[in-house]
Amino acid sequence: MFNEKKVSYADSSLFEIFSLHLLRGDPKKALDAPHKVVITENMAKKYFGNADPIGKTLNVNRYSAPQDFEITGVVQDAPENSQVKYDFYCLIYFVRRIQRRRMVDR
Repeated sequence: MFNEKKVSYADSSLFEIFSLHLLRGDPKKALDAPHKVVITENMAKKYFGNADPIGKTLNVNRYSAPQDFEITGVVQDAPENSQVKYDFYCLIYFVRRIQRRRMVDR
């Protein structure tokens, strides 16, 4: 079990807006549905060694009950001079869901 903090939320336009180099996966499908995640090559090595992580799952416990996320892409690690330094990219759908849940809990 690891406590990862470099998580960002985006949608499928992520690869059109930022110059992230997708090493594996389809940029149009990588973040087109909930429970998909794109990870950096460093995280791919950390969790899966030399095995191809595409199609494998990570069990994530973030803001709610544990959920499985399918790995649908691997991006090149960000260079040192980059301001965009995340290890995981999830669909922005989860941020909206969390915000709605917090409003209901009040």
